[in-house]
Amino acid sequence: MVVVLVVIGAAVALIAATKPYPDAWDPRVEPFAAFVEQERGLQFEHPVYVDFIPDAEFDALLTDDEGIDGEEAAARQEAYEQYGELLRALGLHEGPIDLEAQTDQMYSAGVLAYYSSDDKRVRVKGEQLTPDVEVTLVHELTHALQDQHFDLDVLDTAETTSASDAFRTVVEGDAVWVEDAYVASLSDAEQDEIDDAESEGIEEATEASEGVNDALIASFGAPYILGPAYQSLLHAQGGYDEVDRALRTPPPDEGAIFDPADQLLGAEREALPPPDLPEPADELSEQERLANTDSLGALTLFLMLAARIDAHEAMAATDLVAGDQLLVFTRDGATCAAIDLATASDADGDDLEDTMQAWADAMPEEADASVEREASVVAIESCDPGPEAEMGITAKGTESIVLPTTRLYVAAQAIQLGATDDEALCAAKTTTDALTVEQLADPDLDLSVFQQAQRDGLRACVR
Repeated sequence: MVVVLVVIGAAVALIAATKPYPDAWDPRVEPFAAFVEQERGLQFEHPVYVDFIPDAEFDALLTDDEGIDGEEAAARQEAYEQYGELLRALGLHEGPIDLEAQTDQMYSAGVLAYYSSDDKRVRVKGEQLTPDVEVTLVHELTHALQDQHFDLDVLDTAETTSASDAFRTVVEGDAVWVEDAYVASLSDAEQDEIDDAESEGIEEATEASEGVNDALIASFGAPYILGPAYQSLLHAQGGYDEVDRALRTPPPDEGAIFDPADQLLGAEREALPPPDLPEPADELSEQERLANTDSLGALTLFLMLAARIDAHEAMAATDLVAGDQLLVFTRDGATCAAIDLATASDADGDDLEDTMQAWADAMPEEADASVEREASVVAIESCDPGPEAEMGITAKGTESIVLPTTRLYVAAQAIQLGATDDEALCAAKTTTDALTVEQLADPDLDLSVFQQAQRDGLRACVR
């Protein structure tokens, strides 16, 4: 499901490039490009332009609407408004929401550089090559290398948002992995300087994103959090060769990344047809119905559930879903969602139905949330209860996401220690079951507590 509306592309289109790439690297950039090549075991086909842009000008690139005509601007505003209403229908926001302003606010707070596959350029916020900027540059140069070997346009051509998000998670995870390798190659003093700069940057970004919808923040950050965790599993299985395979043949959807069983055991993902238009609902033409159909995605489902029920139960329920489809429609002027969730068996359908009913019961009455069951498919409907409704959100997805992230890391570490795939999955589940979200999200958690839970998990599962 689209949670972040990308606005960078429109801004990039306004910048005319006189040549697609330079004859040689900028001397300031060349050492970092060489590091990326060495770490990834791949060669750049050609250099790329790297633009160092003053802060205010860089922020304007992310948020400027110049060049967008009135009709397009109106359509985009309507899409933002409908999406804000959809967030309430899914139980992910309470009160009024200006999604366009929040998206701009989040990008200004959280984007320090980006690579555009449209014009093949890297743009960096700021004109000084400080240590933290060097790390960011390594990250973005990795994207340029990926684009030359694996074609990042897949992000825009994937059939569903969930498929695009899955590919983005692999792409960002790979770039973070290379970035971390660069940091590890530096001296202790340089690493300390980078740590201080990153801590300051995180604090500033947190303050700057104050008031932004939590699901928006979680979805924006997920590729940089789940991505490296998924990379650890790929590296445990086959190093960069396995990463390259995932870039050439991306996971079919977010669920294939969220649950390590899909990666280790090769579980089949199910493609569903668009949900039937519920009754009574405003009529949609076949073209409109298809345009309003997309995947919900494992991450959004997890965020929906974890906002109201225990995160462990939310993760277990998300794991039961083998495929999904979302249809956005209107009923009596309200934006609504019809969601079909496929499971692998009737037994899984029973468990998922119970969890989704608990979610529906926790939604405000005005949402008219309902759950139905047909064989192994669980169908949900929910409508925007309005900005005045009390949503009863009890937890933040930005905190709960630490649970599936930890599970991926533990599974990868178990594989590295010689566990079988089944044993690794068991150890990952046993370890995460023993720890609360509060513990895992606590930066001051005694490491020995986690290590003991991990040892207990390995001892219980590995024979």
